[in-house]
Parts: sequence; C-alpha cells; structure tokens
Amino acid sequence: YLIDDEPLQSTTLSPYAAITDPNREEFQAFASLLEGCSFVGTDDHAGHTTMNNSLTNLANYHYTIYVPKSESIQQLIDDHQLPTSDVRDYIANAVVAIEEAIDELENQIEDEHGDTVYEVIDQIAELKAEKAFIMKEDTIMMQVMENFVSYHIQDNAVYIDGEKHNHDVYESACLDTATTRFAKVYVDYTPGGQMKITDNKGLVHTVDSEINNILTRQYYFNGGNLKGTSCTEIYSSAYAVIHMIDSPMMPFKDN
Repeated sequence: YLIDDEPLQSTTLSPYAAITDPNREEFQAFASLLEGCSFVGTDDHAGHTTMNNSLTNLANYHYTIYVPKSESIQQLIDDHQLPTSDVRDYIANAVVAIEEAIDELENQIEDEHGDTVYEVIDQIAELKAEKAFIMKEDTIMMQVMENFVSYHIQDNAVYIDGEKHNHDVYESACLDTATTRFAKVYVDYTPGGQMKITDNKGLVHTVDSEINNILTRQYYFNGGNLKGTSCTEIYSSAYAVIHMIDSPMMPFKDN
C-alpha cells in the first residue's frame, strides 16, 4: 500500500488513561481500584517520566488487560470480598488521628506527676497498639486489592480477530506468594467467536463482543520532565490491548 500523507503512528493512549477515562462508565470500578495501587506512578523509579500515570509493573513488552465491568466488581465489594480505595483513605485518616492523640498525650506527660503519668503511658501504649493493628489490616487490604488488579494484567497481547487459542496458558502480573510463581490465566478463542478466559478457580469469563481490542501504549522518556528539554527520545515502552470481561477473575483457588 502507498500512503501519501504521513507514516502510520503508534497510539499515544496509555493503559492508565484508557482505563480511567471518565467517559467509560463500565471501567470506573476497576479504575478506582487501579488508582489506589502502589504500582501506579509518574515514572519508572529510575528517572524516566511518562505522559501521565503509568503502571510500573509493565516492562518493555506486550500485555493484555482484562477489565471487569463495574457492576460485577461492585458485587464483590458489596459481598466484602474486595476492599476499596475509599476504605483505605478512611484508615489513613484514622491513623493520622491516632498519631495526633499520641503526640498530645506525650506532651501531657511532662505536666503530670505520680500515678497519672503511668495512666497516660498506658493510654499511649493502647493507642500505639491500635495503630499497629489498623496498619496491619491496611497492609492486608492493600495486598488483596493489588493482587486482584494485577491478576487482570496478562503477559502477551491476545486480540479479538487474532490467532486461535486453545486453553493457552499465560502468566499474570499477580505473584502467588505461596508458590512464588505468577498466577496463571487460560485463554480460549476461535476467530469469529467469543474469547473466554478461565481463572485459577476454574471460573470462565467472556470478553465483551463490543468493548475489546482497545490499543494502548505506555511510554517512558529519557528525562524526568516532559515540560522541559530533558526528554528527547523514547527510553522504553509497553503495548497493552484492553478487553472488557463480564465478571472478575480470581487469582487464587482459595479466595
């Protein structure tokens, strides 16, 4: 084919921008979880910036991201199987309040005498224990949320109208600490039909027939600030195709 005007260009739509697009209502529940994950950032932790937020668990490779539609994620939240960013924000505020109370009590010790000092010390100890408990629960919730989101990110890009897949096995970005291996997903697809994804619990999920094959690319540049002159070329990039699925995938057999 002869192209007269200009060469074909790769997309500049990033995975993060595509998922968090406010016009995609069906993605918003997953987007809310994604935004609370620690692997979302503005650079690659090595001084290379990106155009907007990036997923730092994407390397210089190609991926598939499965986004469960919002109502299916909301059902997990309603059933208390999945925490939310809002709950973690509430916990963060509670920790700040406890720390302020501890500071006040520690200042109060200087003005107290006798048994009162020991009472204040006991109160401080109780608050510190409460803080430790809350922070432990927050760590657990963070891990559950990040495992869930990471499990929907698969190594290797698979496309609707692409090649046939017969229960092909792919690794996700979710590390199973019990086995120290990445949790797997299984893809079945015949061109012209519907793509099916089987998770580690044996549950089967169907790729939406209309919302699929969203092509994205994540860029890192050779500098730390796009607004300045430090960025002159692409340092690395990752390609990701996004498909919406009808229900959430579960990374572990016992969850």
